[in-house]
Parts: sequence; C-alpha cells; structure tokens
Amino acid sequence: MPSTLSPRDGVARDRPALCPLGAENPGAGTSYSSEDTSLSPSTAQQSKLAALGRLSASIAHEIRNPVGAMSHAGAIAR
Repeated sequence: MPSTLSPRDGVARDRPALCPLGAENPGAGTSYSSEDTSLSPSTAQQSKLAALGRLSASIAHEIRNPVGAMSHAGAIAR
C-alpha cells in the first residue's frame, strides 16, 4: 500500500510505491515508483479522461474481436 511523504508544511507532493518484481520468484527484486500529487485539478482531470479513454478502447477491442471471429466463421461456413 503506497504511503504519502509530507514535507514540513504538511502538503503531500509525492506518493512512493514499492512493488515486488514477480510473484513466482520472491528474490527477483523490488520496483520503486513515485507519483507527483501536486498536479493541478485540470491536469488531474485530463489524466483521468485519458485513462477512461484507454479503458473504453480496450473494452471495445475485447468485444469486437470475438464478434468479428464469429462473423468471419459464419461467412466461411456458408
């Protein structure tokens, strides 16, 4: 679970996270990532909208692929 580092003024600007590099190999090491939490509200909103766009594109792709395969199989069977 990420923790938040707060400077002396009490305003959190960085959210570090440590993640293991492989569940099946516990000795593989650890990855460190850091998120800047001082983004403006409009930048945060843009980031959320971009993530939503990527998610919806992924969902559309997952639906289209099986439907296209069934359509193609139906055309071949005729």
